[in-house]
Amino acid sequence: MAVLTAATTTVLLYILVTISFLMILFRMVLSWRLNRRCSAEDAWMLGALCFLAGLWYTGTGIKYGTNNVANPERLTAEQVRQRVMGSKTVLVGRLCYASAIWCTKFCMLAVYTRIVDKLPKYQRFIKYIWAFLFLTWVASMVVTLFECRPLNQ
Repeated sequence: MAVLTAATTTVLLYILVTISFLMILFRMVLSWRLNRRCSAEDAWMLGALCFLAGLWYTGTGIKYGTNNVANPERLTAEQVRQRVMGSKTVLVGRLCYASAIWCTKFCMLAVYTRIVDKLPKYQRFIKYIWAFLFLTWVASMVVTLFECRPLNQ
């Protein structure tokens, strides 16, 4: 099995995020050209674009590694500083990635909301799903933040 180096991982990250970015941008431009207006789904996808842009930032920290080291006492002060910076960018990347996924989920829910807009029987359920989806996003952020101890490193 091939092992990915930091450089390969960074290049792969940039390629995949760029493809995702272009696909979302294409969808938004096509939606604008067809409807001449922005919908709630477009706003959620714009949010996903912003979080994908945050993933590009993560690529700079991958080359430093993280603070997950077997023998940290063997590291120099500069290596420790770089690994702390790498860990922080990985944390930002995880938060951005999860938020981009949740923005996509919110986008799909906005489509479903528009579909059931004329069906009062289902509108109540959609409101519960909005609340549940928001709570799961908050839970994913909290879990991601609290798995890092200490948070300042």
